[in-house]
Amino acid sequence: MHLHVDGDLIVYRAGFAAEKQQWHVMDEWGGICQTTTLKKDAEAACEELMEDAGPGFYTVEKGERMPEPVENAYWAAKMILQGVKRNLSGYDSMTVYLSGDDNFRLDVATMKVYKGNRDDKHRPVHAGDIKKYLEKNYEVIYSDGEEADDTIGWHHFRLWEEDPFCSVVVSIDKDLDMLPGLHYNFVKEESYIVQEDEAMYNFYAQMISGDTTDNIGGIPGLGVKKAATYLAEVEKTEAALHKAVFQLYEDAFGSEAVAAYREHGQLLWIRRHEDEMWKPYNERNEG
Repeated sequence: MHLHVDGDLIVYRAGFAAEKQQWHVMDEWGGICQTTTLKKDAEAACEELMEDAGPGFYTVEKGERMPEPVENAYWAAKMILQGVKRNLSGYDSMTVYLSGDDNFRLDVATMKVYKGNRDDKHRPVHAGDIKKYLEKNYEVIYSDGEEADDTIGWHHFRLWEEDPFCSVVVSIDKDLDMLPGLHYNFVKEESYIVQEDEAMYNFYAQMISGDTTDNIGGIPGLGVKKAATYLAEVEKTEAALHKAVFQLYEDAFGSEAVAAYREHGQLLWIRRHEDEMWKPYNERNEG
């Protein structure tokens, strides 16, 4: 059994575990009255001060991030991976996947900037060092022209086709639930199986709701709950899911439906084959 580990998430979790975010209580002249490492503590202190000064005199603002020694980040990454290996003790091998610099989605996205809603500065201070630590101590593969999720996807899917129980996706990212097979959530320490019809359903549900984390739109006004309600009575086959979801795109985008449908699909789809570019169901099954 091979473990495919989402290394990007380990870098972020281990990195942020080894730094503290400061929160300042500021007065109206910009002076710092109090500093805490928890936002709720700063808000409580602000409310207490305003009992005497009145509303608006004090505010809470995000301050600097204070990194701990890099060894603390290494330890956090090591603990995550040790927990994975301990709880999935029947594994034969493990690969940690990290995202490289290039990503085809940046060229695909025209309706919204892909991940354009993210703060590029909000990265762990020790991110680079954690990657070097992982490279030194584990088998690491960097994605090329795609995200680590895609590289996990086609490596896992190739093994899954040979034996559905010989490969495990190790992550906490629900996007990867569009891959059939064994999964392990390393935060909840839970194993689960995604059947092929569930995997396809998860993808088409995202085609409706979009992905706010990555700045990918879906059907305007329809979120996760409405997507689930709409698809509740739809047969869980790709043909039926495609037909139902594309109808929503036609209603929402009119003459631009095909372009919007294709773009969102290519942005959301986790690759199952190397260099794969997603195409709508009807185009893959013409004739």
